[in-house]
Formats: sequence, C-alpha cells, structure tokens
Amino acid sequence: MLEIAETSKAYTIKPRTYLGRKAFTAISEVVKLAGGHYFSAGKASKFIIPKEQESEQVRGIMDAVIESYHFGRIVIKGREFTTDVVIFPDRVYGSWWRNEGHVLSVDDIKEIIDAEPEVLVVGTGYSGLMKVNQEAKQHLRSSGIELIVAKTGEACEIYNELSRTRRAVAALHLTC
Repeated sequence: MLEIAETSKAYTIKPRTYLGRKAFTAISEVVKLAGGHYFSAGKASKFIIPKEQESEQVRGIMDAVIESYHFGRIVIKGREFTTDVVIFPDRVYGSWWRNEGHVLSVDDIKEIIDAEPEVLVVGTGYSGLMKVNQEAKQHLRSSGIELIVAKTGEACEIYNELSRTRRAVAALHLTC
C-alpha cells in the first residue's frame, strides 16, 4: 500500500495505490504530528517527514513554496494559480505566456535572466510537451545560470528543494 524511502534529509511515504479518504486522513494526521506534510503532484504525490526539526523561524523559510500541483492548477504559499507561473525568490508572476506557446525562447525569459538566479527550473508541462530552444539554453549558459528541465510535477519538487539553499527561479507550464 505504501512505499517508504529515506534520504539524508527526510523520509518519504508514497502511496502505491489510491488510499481512500479514511486511510489518507489517518496517514496525514500521523505525518503532521511528525512535522511532515503532503506534497500533491498527481502520480508523484507523497508525504514528506523531515529528519531534523528546525526552529520555527528557520522552518518558515524552509517550508515548501509549492504546496501542490495538478494538471492546470498549482498552489504556491496558499495561493492558487490556473495559468503558467514564474516563481522568483521574492514574488510570483501568475500570468506567464510564451511567444510560441510550447517553445521557451530567450524573449520569454528576459525578466528571469535579469533577476540573476543561480538556477532556473523549467517545468515543461504535465506530459512534458513544452521545449526549451537551443538559443535559450545557450543564453542561460553564457549568463552563468544553471538550467534544469523536467516535467512540471518533478520540476516542482526540484524547485522546492533547491530554493532552500540556492537563488532559484521556476518557470512552470501547468498543462500539456
């Protein structure tokens, strides 16, 4: 029913099948008591219990920025978005559009490059249909910005992890 894994920082509990409301609620309560939370991302959803409990002040900073993602919907710090988003360290831009829909080009990321992140995490959509063109990849590389490209569910997890220790920006396509 559950797959339990351990990393140096946390325990993850991933349901192998649909849990049902009663089992999900029971597991959620135990995870919350242990200082953990539920990360909702479709098939990649899981419970996460950190190994070390930081002080409340530090934990506030370390809490996941992206609380959940499902096709066409994302919740960031309690705020729901149904359009593509760019998450900067200090703000969320909630109406992000690209010039060519499913192709990410240099013109689409000028504001991101100006923000000078260490890393840009690009979510290519639920099924991964959006592509990053070569010119954008080269421009990011020459600007000293690391690029990570993944389907949006995985990109959310990567961003949550990286944003704790690095100046990261996420550009996330929520559909397709």
